[in-house]
Amino acid sequence: MTSIEKKYFIDSGCLGRNNAPCSDYLITKWGDLDFIKNYTVLINVHLTDATLLLIDLFLASGANITTTCSPELVMRSEVRTLLSDKVRHVEYNDFINNYIHEDFDVIVDCGGYLADKLQPNIFFVELTHVPSWRYAKTKKPVLNIDASLIKLLETGFGTGDGFVRAIDTVYKQYGKVFTDAKYMIFGFGKVGEGVCFCLNQAGVLKENIIVIEINKKQLSKANKTGYQGYDLYSDIFAIKKLLDFDISCVVTATGIANVISKNLDKSYFDKVDFLTNIGTYDEWGDKFNEDLIENKKRPLNFMLHYPTAIKYLDPVFALLVYATKYCIDNEDEYKNSFSIFTPKLELERELLDVWLKKFPQLKYALSSLLQNKQLIDEV
Repeated sequence: MTSIEKKYFIDSGCLGRNNAPCSDYLITKWGDLDFIKNYTVLINVHLTDATLLLIDLFLASGANITTTCSPELVMRSEVRTLLSDKVRHVEYNDFINNYIHEDFDVIVDCGGYLADKLQPNIFFVELTHVPSWRYAKTKKPVLNIDASLIKLLETGFGTGDGFVRAIDTVYKQYGKVFTDAKYMIFGFGKVGEGVCFCLNQAGVLKENIIVIEINKKQLSKANKTGYQGYDLYSDIFAIKKLLDFDISCVVTATGIANVISKNLDKSYFDKVDFLTNIGTYDEWGDKFNEDLIENKKRPLNFMLHYPTAIKYLDPVFALLVYATKYCIDNEDEYKNSFSIFTPKLELERELLDVWLKKFPQLKYALSSLLQNKQLIDEV
């Protein structure tokens, strides 16, 4: 029996090997090496069905795993039950009260929620986009997966695809067709651009996709791509007019908490059919009751059983664990000094090669999204 056959998560439902070529590749490659057997890893991420793939990779590594889930993140009770058979899971409040002083070699976080509460022995691994102040008190290095090129597969394709599947569900509940609607997207970073791209691929005309930005470079990129871009500050009256007469759905994708409440009046959105968020934080803020925002301000795709399709999460999770292995193998390069660093490019190339062999039809779109023709050509 091979190592991968011992893992039951990757063989269940949408977590099948065909949907997770990078994880399949690494688990098979590593076999029974248990290369970080004596290391302790704390994982604080969304605990959904998809998370089981990340757990599988750490199980294959031989690490001693503890999972928890801070209140800002999503946890499915059935997944918690599954995890209890394989790893130590500690409820967040119990963890804060009773385990906060326990030593962990590596802390994997999603949103920097543990950064000011405890320090790892070696380094943090951050999965998502966080403001720099989140790690301001950190004395240990931070492996930033969000800054990797492979992360764009999730934030660009994966989150955008999840948003489209979720908004389709919302519109159908009211007997409406989401492709007929006009959208206003706040933010044109990785996530915002991915939402725009996937809406357009699903059939929404580019002229019906409005982008709001404060970054001139991103605003210019949105306009050049064919969307209608507006500056949040200088075009505020035009934005209000659009919201009064023309917009059916607003999407926040800035990565900045409370951004809407800080800059716009709640009344601006009175005539909009659906208000949504696709970011990690509450971007609508304190002016907006959670009942006014679809999915109670949580990322809209998390209303789905699979918020992000496994094929887009697979290379990100694989990179996270592969880069963790690399950093442990080369611990002296990172030990005992604060820095924020990205995974080695050669690790990304290796995994991207595996992924594109499985999904070659996405190579052209990926080249455009990454804006790194050399990396794509090399694989």
